[in-house]
Amino acid sequence: MMTLTQSFPDLRFAGAADRFLAECDPKGFNKQMRSRRISWVKIVPLLVSDAGLGIGEDGNFFIYVDDTLGPKEQALELGHEIAHTFHHNMTKTPPQNFLEEALKDEVERFCDAFASIWVQRMGTEALASRFENEADLIFSQGIMQEQ
Repeated sequence: MMTLTQSFPDLRFAGAADRFLAECDPKGFNKQMRSRRISWVKIVPLLVSDAGLGIGEDGNFFIYVDDTLGPKEQALELGHEIAHTFHHNMTKTPPQNFLEEALKDEVERFCDAFASIWVQRMGTEALASRFENEADLIFSQGIMQEQ
């Protein structure tokens, strides 16, 4: 299986994503979110997209996922939005986007590839169950407390 670095040689952040995926532990969901500075994920009605990534007042990311998607699709959308954090400089608060406009389409393909790998490594059914059982919020107390 090709790595993201091999599949997307023009994306300098693909190596960081490969390392993240190599260290994926299905039991460490909160730790993964914390490592990508994602403070929370909410399931809400969205009108213009299936998911979205934003930066909160605290300088960390948050993710919205559309409530009309099925649990497996929600898991893939979450993975896609996690992938978008890799084209940000995480040493800055708030993280600063260093994506070149010319690479935008390639980044979207990268995010889809990352999401597929991440969902598979985390366990599609386990992630889907997380969405089914916690439809309003993925983590009601935020991600700062490891379960």
